Amino acid sequence: MKKIIIVILLWLLFISQIAVAHQGIFIDKTINDIDKSYEIKDIEKSTAIYARLTEENNIHFYSFQGKKGQNFYSQIMLPNTEGDKELLLVQILFGPFEEARILKDYTEILGDQYRGYVIPPGNNRTKFFEPFTQTAYIKKQQFSLELPTDGTYYIAIFSPVGQQGRYVLTIGKDEEFGLKELLDYPKTWFKVNYWFNPIRPFAILVLLALIIFGLVKLIKGLKKIL
Repeated sequence: MKKIIIVILLWLLFISQIAVAHQGIFIDKTINDIDKSYEIKDIEKSTAIYARLTEENNIHFYSFQGKKGQNFYSQIMLPNTEGDKELLLVQILFGPFEEARILKDYTEILGDQYRGYVIPPGNNRTKFFEPFTQTAYIKKQQFSLELPTDGTYYIAIFSPVGQQGRYVLTIGKDEEFGLKELLDYPKTWFKVNYWFNPIRPFAILVLLALIIFGLVKLIKGLKKIL
C-alpha cells in the first residue's frame, strides 16, 4: 500500500511540473470577424490556443481587455508536420494605440482602419519538442510590448498567401498550476494529441494498456517463481 501511495505522489509531482505549460484552448468555431472574435480572459497567464485556418475561416480574430502598463506577449508555433510546418502567418495586434502607425494596407482584412503592429512570419524556425504530449513544433515569430492605455485590443492571424493549416498561438508568460490544471491533465493530453492526429491518442492508449498488461503478467510470474 505504501509503495502505491509513493508511486501516486511521484506521478502527481511529475505532472505538476509539466502541466503548467499546457493550459490549452481549442478553437472549434468561426472567428473570422471582429464581432466573432475569441475573447482571451487573461493575457498574462501562459495559455496555448490551438486553431486551424480553413478556406471559410481563413482569418482569426482574438480580443482582450488590456490595462495601461500591462505586459503583452505572444508567439506563434506550427506543428512540425507536413502541410503545417511551412505555413506563413502574419499576426497583427491593433487597438487603442495612439502612436502606432495606421494599418492602411490591411483595411480590407481588418474591416476598417486601425492603429497597431504587424508581426510578419520572419525567418525563425526553431524546433521544439514537447515531452508532455510527445509533440513537435516549429517556433515562429514572437512579440511583446507594454500596453499604452486601457481598452479593447485585437489580434488578427492570417496567411498572406492564402495557406490553410494548423497553428498554436501562445499568450502570456505567467505559469500557474492548481487542482483544476491537475484534474484537466488527462483531457488536455488527449485533446492535444487528437488535434495533431485523431488516431494518435487511441494508438498510444492501446500501447500503454498492452505494456501495463505485460508488466502485470510479468510480476505475477515472478511472484510464482519466488
